[in-house]
Amino acid sequence: MAWRCTGRTNEELVANLASAGIVQSAAVRSAMLAVDRGHFMQADDTAHVSSTYHYGPYADAPQLIGHGVTISAPHVHALALEALAERIATDGSRVLDVGSGSGILLGYMATMAGIGSTIVGVEVVEPLFGQSVANLHRAGLQPGPAQHEGEAVNGASAVHGAVNGESARDAPSDTAGGFGNRLIVRHGDGWEGAAELGPFDAIHVGAYAGEPPAALVRHNIYEYVRLLIHMIQCVYTRRRGKRRPRSCVPLKVSTFAAGTGRD
Repeated sequence: MAWRCTGRTNEELVANLASAGIVQSAAVRSAMLAVDRGHFMQADDTAHVSSTYHYGPYADAPQLIGHGVTISAPHVHALALEALAERIATDGSRVLDVGSGSGILLGYMATMAGIGSTIVGVEVVEPLFGQSVANLHRAGLQPGPAQHEGEAVNGASAVHGAVNGESARDAPSDTAGGFGNRLIVRHGDGWEGAAELGPFDAIHVGAYAGEPPAALVRHNIYEYVRLLIHMIQCVYTRRRGKRRPRSCVPLKVSTFAAGTGRD
């Protein structure tokens, strides 16, 4: 699949992904058309020319975006979105992107999200965290105030599962994000997740992990969550008060964020 869907424009790229059967649903197609990949790469990221590697925002290949990090190939994003589409599009859903990198997957998710949803991204590389917020603004999205690890949320202490003393799932939604939803980008350790903004219905982890990180599962999931980790996809259920994997299967994709494992 890699390299085969490169386009000259965002529209051509998405059309090629659809023709190849990678983009399958109307929701994913619409999101990838609405959020132009070109907004998530810097001008000098497209300056390379090669006969053996595709460079540029609409190349179906990972691209360096600074700080030793890549933005994943478009077909990788499409596969992740298709795997999580049902959860993302459900009204009131809470979706977490760990290792949110350039911010592009957050943009796609926010575009697909149902009414009253919360989309949260956590990025550990601080300069990239700031860059991703700027990228989202450039793409026409309006993330809420950027957050650093340990900062208060809506004026409340950042403690597990509470916003202003209420369950985060039951707390009133604000409209800081685009599309009438909350879109939040945070600098911090993604392995810990963002429990005070959850629990989450879907979690995407843009990094390789041999098994689901314990803290991420323990503090961040809802009763039934789809957890997509590069190379491993798991569905969790709650049994007798404990989160247990219902199924854990390797993804049949080996090109996730080649070299760094980051989005």
